[in-house]
Amino acid sequence: MCFSCQYNTHSGCSPLQVEELVLVDVDNGTVLTTQHKGLETPHLPTAVVEEFLNSTQQLRANTELASAHLASNTNLAAAREKKRSQRQQMNRQLRQIFLQLIGNLL
Repeated sequence: MCFSCQYNTHSGCSPLQVEELVLVDVDNGTVLTTQHKGLETPHLPTAVVEEFLNSTQQLRANTELASAHLASNTNLAAAREKKRSQRQQMNRQLRQIFLQLIGNLL
């Protein structure tokens, strides 16, 4: 599972200003950093990782593919609204999953 955090050009920050890169492998429960080579991080509890992975795998990321067998909408405004609604629902679900992960780790 791969997540990427991108910078915003409007924030005034550029990739050259990034001081440290942190890579989190949720599948294996490991954390790697560019500055702290010998960083000891605790392993994530197996039950918490499995619950997180199950929750994220159940999300429908490709809604177009999931609804390809349905008739298409010819109204552009309605299609845009449906797409916006689907993105908002996905964002709500992701926030809920990550909040649950943080709560389980505490």
